Amino acid sequence: MNRPFRCRPRRTPLAVLVAVALAGCAGHAGRPQAGTAPESVVRLENRGLERLDVYLIDDTGEVFLGRVEPAALAPLALPVDVVARSRGMARLAIIPGAAAGAPRTLRPSREAAVVLTIWLPLARLLGQDWVFGAGQLTGRLRRVTDG
Repeated sequence: MNRPFRCRPRRTPLAVLVAVALAGCAGHAGRPQAGTAPESVVRLENRGLERLDVYLIDDTGEVFLGRVEPAALAPLALPVDVVARSRGMARLAIIPGAAAGAPRTLRPSREAAVVLTIWLPLARLLGQDWVFGAGQLTGRLRRVTDG
């Protein structure tokens, strides 16, 4: 006797929930956070095996931007007040090996393991895609189509 194919009702809500969650994550990727200008985002790809703490250093101070997991590409938004108060030159400070719940560093520029970029105009620093791997930080100019 052939039975008609039936969908199991217990699995359908789970599949819908997973699809909605994935769609929400995909729609959020790359969007700046609230309180930031759209052009004030640092994009950093971590090709290393350690979690990274990322800071922006300018002439007014050192600001924590976020943590980047291994093998991840993260858009890190600059707070609006940092963009407004910056007088032009800035650099990134990357501290590899950050523990999951570790507190932030107060003076990242003085850490022993810090990797620093050269001083760049803030607009140029934001106009590059940054890649960290093998203990080095490199930037490449973002193409106009990359957005």
